[in-house]
Amino acid sequence: FHKRKAAIDHICRPQVTGDFADWKTGAAFIEDTIISEDPIKQVIEARDLTPASTASQRFIRLLVDPL
Repeated sequence: FHKRKAAIDHICRPQVTGDFADWKTGAAFIEDTIISEDPIKQVIEARDLTPASTASQRFIRLLVDPL
């Protein structure tokens, strides 16, 4: 996802789930990597840390919350 560096009115949080009911966020569940950046924005890749071999299905979404 793309994130504006100067954005101060919201926060972007990737979330993962296997059932659409119990969404998880944070370093224990998601790995964020900055793929590229310039003075205005960052391009961030979010990866689910649950191995595909241990889950029958996984879903990811980006929650954007106002501050």
